[in-house]
Amino acid sequence: MTNYIFRVPLVAFHDYDVLREVIEDVPSTHHEWAELFRRRTREERRRGRAIHEIHLDPREFAAHARRMSYAPNLTMLERFLTEIDSHKDE
Repeated sequence: MTNYIFRVPLVAFHDYDVLREVIEDVPSTHHEWAELFRRRTREERRRGRAIHEIHLDPREFAAHARRMSYAPNLTMLERFLTEIDSHKDE
């Protein structure tokens, strides 16, 4: 079992504007978002971390944040990805 898993939120191009409405501090373009996570993934792989790519529906994340009464931000996104990761125990 890996001590640390880096979860990559994969956001469809057509959903990126929704993500920007949900989380204020994301890059302004889908391309910038993808580049950010490409770099982070490369760094985490170099450190020997497991990488899990998780398809993110920003509407689902927003609804979850409302249900749980927390602000939708990048920290909470990481927590959400951990919760929905179907391979978290590998």
